[in-house]
Amino acid sequence: MWNRIAATVDKCLLICKGDLWKPVPFNLASTLDLWWVVEGDDLLLSFIYVISRNYRWTFTKLRIFAVIKETEVDDVKDQTSKRIHQASLEADSIEIRSVAADDIATYGSAKLSTHQNMQENEGSKGRRIYKNEPPVGLTSLIRSESANADLIMLNLPRPRGDMPASRLLQMLDVVTKRLTRVVIFRPPINF
Repeated sequence: MWNRIAATVDKCLLICKGDLWKPVPFNLASTLDLWWVVEGDDLLLSFIYVISRNYRWTFTKLRIFAVIKETEVDDVKDQTSKRIHQASLEADSIEIRSVAADDIATYGSAKLSTHQNMQENEGSKGRRIYKNEPPVGLTSLIRSESANADLIMLNLPRPRGDMPASRLLQMLDVVTKRLTRVVIFRPPINF
């Protein structure tokens, strides 16, 4: 199944987990969390704008968590706030989170098994075996900050050239394991 889904990774991709349109009483305040790994495109912000105009999500509290590499915080911080403003998003809070560059890179990949175990597995199955270990920093940050959110939106970063696309999607299973309602969005690579 993953190979069929992964074949579409160079196209616009939207993966939904959970019952997104489950009715919530209007007297309860709902929360929409956006975890935006800042890249060169703003299509995710436009998508959030459209979602927030739906009657179900109109009066929700929108929290934006912009995830930036630690090395780029000073350069990108002002640009990120400007891009959010240009998308006409009315966010209740905007938080810029700096994460190690390696952690953002592994968000779209996985840690390899030890060299010895990998050679044993390659000999028996003829392919690479990856551990299901998510990046600890970013995953725990998403789980701790958005544990009570009614909807969590993540953008899917571009896969690295040496990583199979199917591995990227398997990784998302691990990242979203304890989250109830998640939408993962990926704009096309050549957008």
